[in-house]
Amino acid sequence: MEPRSQTSQVRKRQREGSPGGAPREDSLPQSLLLQSLPKVSLPRITIAKPRGRRAIRACISCREQKAKCNGGVPCERCRELRTECVFVAKKTRLKRRLQDLEQRAKEFYRLLRQLYPRVDRKDQALIDRALERETPPGSVSPLSESSADGTIRHATLPADPVDEDFNKDKITRATGFVGPHSERSWLHQLKRKGMRYNGSHLGSETSSGPAADSISSVDYFLDGQDLSVDFSVQPYAIPPRDVADDLLNTYFDMVHPGLPIIGKTVFLHQYRRHYTEPLSSPPKKWLAILNFILAVAAQHSSLASTVNNNDEWHDPLLYFSRGSKLGLADNHLFPHPDIQQAQIEALAALYLLTIGQVNRAWRMSGLAVRSAVAMGLHLRSVSRETLDISKELRCRVWWSVYILETTLSLITGRPYTLADRFCTAPLPLPFDEEQFRDPPVARLLKDQDARNNFIRHLLLARPRKSGVGPPFVVPCHSLYFLHTVEIVRIKRRAIDKLYAPGKPGRRRHSAGETTDELVDSVNTWRLNLPEYFQFARSKADSGFQRERFCLALQFYSAKITIGRIALHRDRPRSSQGYRSLSPPLKEMANICIASAFSMLAQLPDEPDLVWLTRIAPWCCILHDVMQSLAVLLIELDSRIRQGNKDIAPILTSIQKGMHWLLAMGSRHAPSQRAWQICQDLYLRLNPTMTPLALRSS
Repeated sequence: MEPRSQTSQVRKRQREGSPGGAPREDSLPQSLLLQSLPKVSLPRITIAKPRGRRAIRACISCREQKAKCNGGVPCERCRELRTECVFVAKKTRLKRRLQDLEQRAKEFYRLLRQLYPRVDRKDQALIDRALERETPPGSVSPLSESSADGTIRHATLPADPVDEDFNKDKITRATGFVGPHSERSWLHQLKRKGMRYNGSHLGSETSSGPAADSISSVDYFLDGQDLSVDFSVQPYAIPPRDVADDLLNTYFDMVHPGLPIIGKTVFLHQYRRHYTEPLSSPPKKWLAILNFILAVAAQHSSLASTVNNNDEWHDPLLYFSRGSKLGLADNHLFPHPDIQQAQIEALAALYLLTIGQVNRAWRMSGLAVRSAVAMGLHLRSVSRETLDISKELRCRVWWSVYILETTLSLITGRPYTLADRFCTAPLPLPFDEEQFRDPPVARLLKDQDARNNFIRHLLLARPRKSGVGPPFVVPCHSLYFLHTVEIVRIKRRAIDKLYAPGKPGRRRHSAGETTDELVDSVNTWRLNLPEYFQFARSKADSGFQRERFCLALQFYSAKITIGRIALHRDRPRSSQGYRSLSPPLKEMANICIASAFSMLAQLPDEPDLVWLTRIAPWCCILHDVMQSLAVLLIELDSRIRQGNKDIAPILTSIQKGMHWLLAMGSRHAPSQRAWQICQDLYLRLNPTMTPLALRSS
């Protein structure tokens, strides 16, 4: 009861302390007292914390764990956990840093190659091991690599890199870019490989000449020489009739069957009229065409003849200057092209190719293609205003430009101008111009469906057991031209499918089926050649000997172009050597090597320039010989490094090809240069051999 009495006493005292029973202020609870007071705002009390430096970047470990990183090197967290602390810069900085490191690595590799000859053998072995780790720019097969099962696969890089400045000096600009499907690129790769292992360059370059590792150091063409055109010549002058007749016969015998750039019948009619009617004034562009034809023929005659004709009527440069002044140096700025302009540009490109100016020839052929496309020659014509014969002649102009550009694409390793999917021009009919008015041929000229069926059966239908096979066509130059167009189309497909750099983001895909399909196409093309064009016939058969020889070179050149991507220079070293290659790679490499052997086997064992000038046009023979020699030199290098002693057949073929170059070089400056380059590579690979310059050719 004690607590209750105490409470009552407290209440009594509270009532007594205030009148009317109200409690006094000092007797109120503290909580009620605070509520009755006015509110006063008080400042917030903050506790100052030490401010640390904010990390600009975080290490990889902290970034993955999403933990705070103080940015130290190493950071506090990694130091406590005793883990590796790695920082990565931003993408732009990283890209710039990688570029700097790549440049420094190239400089270090270049320095090692320069120091190689100055150190002892022990240090040379160390440098060899370091250089083996280098991935040289422009590998032998820049667009392909071999997987574990031997399948050839395309690389996933969006484009091939360019590791040389082609604008740095006059010589480099003259050579220009040389792509991976050129034999000069193959020789360049072989030379750079020798530089990595031997530490010194090949050849006799001086300080004023091309750099040792430059593509121009293996350029055997004459682009480095100035092309002087004399625009002071009298453009309307013409040679005597007998000289002109002789040169025209040379052109129509040697060049026209494989490149019918002009209509022979119409041109010869205008030519005879020009000489029989002195007062007639032929068009300016027709005279330009005449002069370019005479220039090509005069150049071929100078290579074929042992007698030097120093008179002006046999000077190729004189005719070329006249043709250039009439057809290329127009006073108007960028005149609109016509069909004659396309013919002029194609003939100019052919002349430049014949004299070894391939860079200029490639550019001129591009102009010819654009002029032909501007005239719609690449498409099938259904115009009622154009005669059927004229349509056929225009079609042949297109396919001549097509062949010329593809040939220059192979020589330079550069892409062609127009993709095949944009071309719908019909294939040329296998009948010469003199047969155009025959009723069966006239019907094919008029009926497009009948024409397509006829050519399809002629090219694709194999002989059947029933005896029904391709339609028979009388042998003629136009039939040879048709088969030339077909093999060149296969070559162009090979360039497009095997050597094009590719598109960004392209998936990896096997190229084995592509190479097999291309090789099958080439073999089918050979099987469907008419009997009189089969180049396995006896060489004693003089009929169509020139056509058989040229078709054989086209056949083996196509196989070399296709199989080259499998011919790796750096094969894996093993006790089995060459046999260590997987079957798909070995089969494709064997096709390439066998084709190189067969290419050189088409030439007589002893050089005979009289025979050569009668059989082959000089514009392409050097390219074909160098293609085969480049392949055999690469194979020789591979076998020597692997310790393979079976090199006698390769040495024999290489020596044969080089003897031919040495003989051709007596009249042809590019062949002389090509021989010197091959000689240097050959002696470097096989130093025990006697230089061919000391032997009789």
